[in-house]
Amino acid sequence: MTESIHNLAAILVGGGERAARVAIREPLRSWTYGELAANVARAGCALEGLGVRRGDRVAVLMPDCLEAAAAILGAMWMGAVAVPVSELMRASDIRGILCDAGALVAIVDEALAPVFDSIG
Repeated sequence: MTESIHNLAAILVGGGERAARVAIREPLRSWTYGELAANVARAGCALEGLGVRRGDRVAVLMPDCLEAAAAILGAMWMGAVAVPVSELMRASDIRGILCDAGALVAIVDEALAPVFDSIG
């Protein structure tokens, strides 16, 4: 019996005939499916380069933006578990989530680095 593995991130960003259509947008910017796929692959490959493996937890502390979507889907694309963390949370709450999740790596927006650094 052949086992088939389905990857939601790969299905969502799969280019093909949709590559030129808008996949995701912000008020002032948007990415096509092709651009989203490239950014998801870039994020996933960067995580693999850091030693993240299938099943590892990856925290994502970013504002709602195109790059956050790419980071979350990139983690999923390479088989990791994305742990989105709201930028509106207090540092003590973020610390609890990171500890409970067992995140190996965190992708943090530069503007939120001081919050992340304060977690210790």
